[in-house]
Amino acid sequence: MAKKVVSLILAGGRGKRMEVLCDLWPKPVLPLGGSVRVIDFSLSNCVYSRIADIGVLVDYERERLADYLIGWNAVNGAPRVRILPPVADSYAGTADAVYQNLDYLEKRGADTVLILSGDHVYKMDYRPMIAFHQNMRADATLAVFRVPIEETHRFGTVMTDAAGRIKEFKEKSSIARSNLVSMGIYIFNRDALARRLGEDAGEAGSLHDFGYNVLPRMIKTDRVFAYEFKGYWLDIGTVKAYYE
Repeated sequence: MAKKVVSLILAGGRGKRMEVLCDLWPKPVLPLGGSVRVIDFSLSNCVYSRIADIGVLVDYERERLADYLIGWNAVNGAPRVRILPPVADSYAGTADAVYQNLDYLEKRGADTVLILSGDHVYKMDYRPMIAFHQNMRADATLAVFRVPIEETHRFGTVMTDAAGRIKEFKEKSSIARSNLVSMGIYIFNRDALARRLGEDAGEAGSLHDFGYNVLPRMIKTDRVFAYEFKGYWLDIGTVKAYYE
């Protein structure tokens, strides 16, 4: 088992496809069902999985999100959620957000890093996925989910071999060869993550994004595996998805 698992929740995006719904509020704290906020699902999954070290990467409307997380901490006590704003003015992309917090991971003594999105609705125990990651001696493991082929353009699609090792990753392709999509749930060995993020940070023209830049490169050089999830999962990426 890993000595220390640290979770990072990506919650800094503008949510442009949410239109007026996110003019004032960051997408992770939009109300859902009247009693909870969208980010509560990722937070609760960490609690359910006995992950006690959670960092939330905030950017857009960070004060509103921070206020909510402070209240969440007060109500839930432990695990303690740490609020991580950009070291620089803003996060340039999902990969840059984690890159700016590599020192945080080192200080927390992480050897395994669980990266989550703050805008997904699902219930998942991450422990079997972490065990799978360790058993496969993977450098990175992606949670994947099957969607109707007409929806694949919204996601990163993966192709795997018989052992589950990912051989191809295409981010938001208009012509998908698979309906197996990335859920935006990643497990990394910290050393491999730091190495690849450092390379990406120095690459001119990179979007500094996991889907467009970091993962396609890692698949060519590292051991990257897919872990299929078969429960309920929905990415709140559009107004239509939010109301559904």
